[in-house]
Formats: sequence, C-alpha cells, structure tokens
Amino acid sequence: MLETGLLVFSRIGALEEAGVRPIVFAMAMPLVGGPIGVLLGTVIGLGAGDTALLATLAASASYIATPAAMRVAVPETNPVLSTTAETVGRWSR
Repeated sequence: MLETGLLVFSRIGALEEAGVRPIVFAMAMPLVGGPIGVLLGTVIGLGAGDTALLATLAASASYIATPAAMRVAVPETNPVLSTTAETVGRWSR
C-alpha cells in the first residue's frame, strides 16, 4: 500500500491528463453495481441477507488490488487512474 501510494503521488499529473472520466466512473459505478448485485442475487435465488451482501460488494467496486495486478500484467499502466477511481468511489458512498 505504501509503495502504491508513493508511486501514485509521483505520477499525480496523469490525473489531470485523464480529465473527469475516472471521477465520473468512480461515482457512477456504485449506483450501477448495487442494483446489478440485487438483480443477480434475486435471479440466482439468494436469501435477503446474501443478496444484500452481494449488492454491497458489487456497489463497492473496490479496486484495491488493481494497481498491483496491472503493474504485473501491463507494466506501462499508470496506477494513478485506478487508485483515483477506487478512492473517489469510496468518497461517493
């Protein structure tokens, strides 16, 4: 986590280049993911508590592992964008 934070801070200028897209995505994803989780839980026959848990997980859209996974899979990826999306998504809840 510390390494990712330091890396993101060193490349914070990339956020300005990306514009508002990561912020809009981070704010919209919980509003889209939650209902999808409810729908999926209902369709597959989960109980109310399990459906609520699935909806919560789908709405949270936590990308905490994304920067590390993307650095391994695609070394030229910029972790600023995925970390920003995850952080703003948490603020919008």
